[in-house]
Amino acid sequence: MKIAFIHPDLGIGGAERFTVDAAIGLQQLGHNVIIYTNHCDRSHCFEEIKKGILGVNVYGDKIPRKIFGKLSVFCAIIRQLYLSLRLFFKIEKYDVIIMDVLPISIPLLRWKCLKIVFYCHFPDQLLAKRSNMLRRIYRIPFDNIEKMTILMADKVLVNSYYTESVVRRTFLYMKDLSVLYPSINISEKENGVEKPLLVIKRYKGNSHLHYILSINRFERKKNIDLAIKAYSQLKKDSNFNKCCLIIAGGYESRIKENVEYHNELVELCNNFSFISKTFMKPYEFPLDFSGYNVVFLLSIPTDLKNHLLQNATILLYTPPYEHFGIVPLEAMFHETIVLAQDNGGPLETIDNGVTGWLKKSNENEWAKVLRNVLFEMNDNQRIQMGKRCKQKVISCFSREKMAKTLELHIKTTKRYYKYDFIYLSIIFFILIFSIYFLKNGIEFLGINRVASSL
Repeated sequence: MKIAFIHPDLGIGGAERFTVDAAIGLQQLGHNVIIYTNHCDRSHCFEEIKKGILGVNVYGDKIPRKIFGKLSVFCAIIRQLYLSLRLFFKIEKYDVIIMDVLPISIPLLRWKCLKIVFYCHFPDQLLAKRSNMLRRIYRIPFDNIEKMTILMADKVLVNSYYTESVVRRTFLYMKDLSVLYPSINISEKENGVEKPLLVIKRYKGNSHLHYILSINRFERKKNIDLAIKAYSQLKKDSNFNKCCLIIAGGYESRIKENVEYHNELVELCNNFSFISKTFMKPYEFPLDFSGYNVVFLLSIPTDLKNHLLQNATILLYTPPYEHFGIVPLEAMFHETIVLAQDNGGPLETIDNGVTGWLKKSNENEWAKVLRNVLFEMNDNQRIQMGKRCKQKVISCFSREKMAKTLELHIKTTKRYYKYDFIYLSIIFFILIFSIYFLKNGIEFLGINRVASSL
């Protein structure tokens, strides 16, 4: 089959990881796969993209992401419509187009393929801020566009049963809905050989330093400060100086929140009198962590990420109500115990007390688990729990299993014939209305006042 993926920004994150894994998995099953995206920075993407394992076409990158620092959803829609129009006027057609994040161009792209599959990580309208009346009015056309266009997909897949329950409450007429868990590439991790220069100096020569690891994008919603606050409660333990909290993850200097949140976390460390250090690209090995209580690693390469996952004693996964959460699976495959919040996706991936722990967002509760894992459990107990972690991932979350399940969904999905031209007309009418509203709102209220409110 000829298969096209459409994803807005092919950076580093859970949604991008799914796109890459699904594309490679289907490609390994013998399908002809290509990815279309609005943006792909070869210095900030997954290794499979850097190495050219997948074909990637970029359209619409010159269209701004925001106007006056605002109107991001409006710009995202324009960027995707432009990409879709470029794809629409290409000669070749596809057997299936797989989309995620934005369903706006589904009615247009239905003319370019036999089937459209939409993968819903989470309803976009539930992620949007609505802090004032103007912002709520601004969101009305976009929320309705999402509700109508997602229903035009021939098949809708979601990343967890938690997300499924949310999608069904949000899109009341959703019928053909199935869960497809994201995956990790087990074969590559099993066959991978660690680079000899990828060495991290430990605590003053002591080989028993405990790495406490957190891997997330530097965004406030990831709740990384919970890890620092829980860690601070271990300061009175006699073995505290043999521990190091490593906070790693996606970071882009062009993203204001990344910069601000990293600075806030550093300041929080200072408030607890922690000695901290920030490392960033280009990384020069060996990295020296000795003497630091907290280490920040910004935009880590895959090799370093795997090294950390292999050597960490425990992973702290702090986001609340995470839609799925791929990092806990990566840690579990490396036989690393996971502590996560007792809500959202981790409820489906972590067996409480068996492969890790699920706790409420309470620093005291998290500190108790940390103290137990680091100072009370013996090596054999940690090893046995780690083995259970790996077995869980192998049996339930391999890339091969995900790709075969996705392929089965594609083959069994039938084209759902709807009145495309009617829906298309309605959608573009709403889009034109939203543009008209914005134009007149800007003229009426003054461009700076409106922009600062949205």
